[in-house]
Amino acid sequence: MPSAGTINPAALNDALANSSTVTNGELVAATAATKANPPYPRLPGQEPFEHEATYDEKEQHDFAFVRHEMRPFLPYLDAVRRQRNAPPHIVTRNLEERYCLIQNWLSVCDTKHSDHCYTPMKQTGDSAGSAPIWFIDVENECIVPALSGARYIALSYVWGENVSSISSTTASNLNELRKMGSLSRKGPVPKKIAQVMSLACRLQIPFLWVDRFCIVQDDSSKQAQFDSMAAIYASAYLTVVAAEGEGAEDEIIALRDDQKGCSQSLKDRQYFDGRSWKHGTIMEWYSVQLLNSKWINRGWTLQEQLFSRRKVIFQDSTINWECHCGCWQEGQGLFGGHDQEPCSSPPHISLVNPSAVPDMYRYARLVSRYNRRDLTFAADAIDAFAGVLSDLSRVFTSGFISGLPVFCFDAALLWQPWGLAQKRFNDSMADSYDLPSWSWVGWHCDVNSESLRSAYGYIRANVDEFSLAEWYPTSWHTYPTVDWFYSDTINSARRHIPRILSPTAATDAQDEAFTPPEGWEKLRCPRSNKFYYRQSLSGDGFWYPIPLADPSKLPLPVNRSRFLHCRTRRAFLETTPLYAPFRHSSSACGVLELVAPNSTCSDSIGVLRIPPEFRKGDIRHPDRAYELIELSAGSVENQPTEEVSFDEWRLRSKGASWESGKYEFYNVMWVERNENGVCFRRAIGRIEKSAWEKLDKEIVDTIIG
Repeated sequence: MPSAGTINPAALNDALANSSTVTNGELVAATAATKANPPYPRLPGQEPFEHEATYDEKEQHDFAFVRHEMRPFLPYLDAVRRQRNAPPHIVTRNLEERYCLIQNWLSVCDTKHSDHCYTPMKQTGDSAGSAPIWFIDVENECIVPALSGARYIALSYVWGENVSSISSTTASNLNELRKMGSLSRKGPVPKKIAQVMSLACRLQIPFLWVDRFCIVQDDSSKQAQFDSMAAIYASAYLTVVAAEGEGAEDEIIALRDDQKGCSQSLKDRQYFDGRSWKHGTIMEWYSVQLLNSKWINRGWTLQEQLFSRRKVIFQDSTINWECHCGCWQEGQGLFGGHDQEPCSSPPHISLVNPSAVPDMYRYARLVSRYNRRDLTFAADAIDAFAGVLSDLSRVFTSGFISGLPVFCFDAALLWQPWGLAQKRFNDSMADSYDLPSWSWVGWHCDVNSESLRSAYGYIRANVDEFSLAEWYPTSWHTYPTVDWFYSDTINSARRHIPRILSPTAATDAQDEAFTPPEGWEKLRCPRSNKFYYRQSLSGDGFWYPIPLADPSKLPLPVNRSRFLHCRTRRAFLETTPLYAPFRHSSSACGVLELVAPNSTCSDSIGVLRIPPEFRKGDIRHPDRAYELIELSAGSVENQPTEEVSFDEWRLRSKGASWESGKYEFYNVMWVERNENGVCFRRAIGRIEKSAWEKLDKEIVDTIIG
């Protein structure tokens, strides 16, 4: 480990840019690396300094310039802003002192943070399905039925691939694992799990929840437990995050008996140029390091990170703490009675959507951060996100269909990749069909959250954080033209997808005579002179009211349907040669310009976004016509902030509708069919409205798999 004086900001930023939590081109520029090698790493959304700031200015500046909406998804940053004080530095010298330190952190949180950080699950008849079914009894070393209201530790870790001991609980070995001593810490239990069992014993927490042992892997309850991950981790007395190593057989270094003193890396970071590192800077350093771990780049761990109310995190041979009200690290001392003031930030019922109004921007960011993470099995693409979808369904009216929200389904169907997109193939499917190609769950890619801006256009806040000098309210709107149905299998019953939002909601809300629904207040925006609306349960501003779900109701079951059905219009078009995206354009993908078949004019009438790997093959064939089906219609005004979502923005001179200051178009999907006539998504694009309407089209009944 290099000393503090040799930290390379460029290397840290490069590692951060390659992490799954950095998306949509939010690559952190290492501009300061060519200057004085400042001692701080930079994070997603941070802006470079306009001048050579002092050390203290940089510390204050760091957190202020991390995007507000990103902080809850990055380790430590949200919590460190909320705490008032930090304890002094110490060095723990042995395992017993580390146990005492963790116990002290728990005691401070219990006494000072009240229900901000821990609320035991009260199991009722309605909520029984969201509770753990099995625990590990750490004293008797066996599987036992979960007790309602019991304190337990939840473990978040990486399974690994080479586990030579007991693998997991199945229907065939469940009875055996219920025998006392069957999960002996000195025998067959993986090393990492055995260490956490010992930690639980030392903290006098009787039970441990570990997915591989507490979910019966071949039982009918497995799917319900996946859907309940949010509740299971949120209700844990403590979550242990084992972010070290490659799998369950790798030990947690800080819990080894022979580990003396705190890690050398922490000692090296105590001082930089003779000055002590401040608490916030140290936690930011740890945040960047955690972003490089295998743990944070696994798909399953996102929801475990988000829903755990308080976490002891083992990383870089040391121990850190994070809860709603603060974060601490091993190099700090024990708290005195006056050292920790009460947290003034209100606790949220849901981290992923703390408002009573569905937040499509936050959903887009969550999906973007999740979908680049690694999964061993493609079939887990929905399961590993099921806890998030289940939690969001409390406020997203009618829930989700294979990850896409129902209340804005037409707009959500337009999601685009930022760059490389690889199809997820599911070998476990009984038939020849894989995960749905029309949803992001069917692709391993970084979802471009700006491609969903028309879905979160109702939000008044400048969520994309454009500079105030150029910011305008989102003008991109999507209008349904197709009735959609979904089914679990190709021949099973088809269910209609309701249209929750009125297609004219945005324009109706600007009518002087418009009366908002009960619970909404109509106001005038001083910046834009437009009407906006405030909901009594959230206090936030919105450009128009949207239908609300009842957040007090239980979450909806997670939908995993694979097929969409519709009657729509299709046309066959040709393309110009593929070209690379413009610098600072809307994505890292290539673009195919669409032209009318047999046209004597080479001007494009629309575009398709093509992920980079498609360019390795022969995308464009001189005699090939591309089958395009209509998804919906749309419009956007000619304002600079819209460019982030439109590949064709620089080509607007080729579209007649730009002359009026408004670009009107149809959203289309390039599809290919299998031998049974089932369509599969290849790309999404747009065609200028008048050009699409002039084309020869036919109405077709379509199934998209």
